[in-house]
Amino acid sequence: APHVGDQPFAVLLGDDLIDPRDPLLARMVEIQEREGGSVVALMEVDPAQIHMYGCAATEATADGDVVRVTGLVEKPEPAEAPSNLAVIGRYVLDPAVFDILRRTEPGRGGEIQLTDALQLLAEDEKIGGPVHG
Repeated sequence: APHVGDQPFAVLLGDDLIDPRDPLLARMVEIQEREGGSVVALMEVDPAQIHMYGCAATEATADGDVVRVTGLVEKPEPAEAPSNLAVIGRYVLDPAVFDILRRTEPGRGGEIQLTDALQLLAEDEKIGGPVHG
């Protein structure tokens, strides 16, 4: 938090490799600059595999490659998953997420989950803007 202050910032997880020729992160930054809030990278996965990922409930926007995230669930069972859209390891986050993480209780696996913090941002955009994917 001290390093980013009140500026949006990117998080790139090393366990998801994305071809550097793919303009994904640049597009995510563009969406965050235009819409505010946070942006998460999403990927369609086989529904039987959704239990290995955070999963997003979404609604369409006027932008064909952008959705509004209305909810997030960490590693749901396939029957409980709101979609087959998995959150993959690229995020552009509003710094409000730090305050939420400080107050977030351990969730799935006994760990504090970024997914849980993003769920709160998706529920109440007054605390950190909307969440898009």
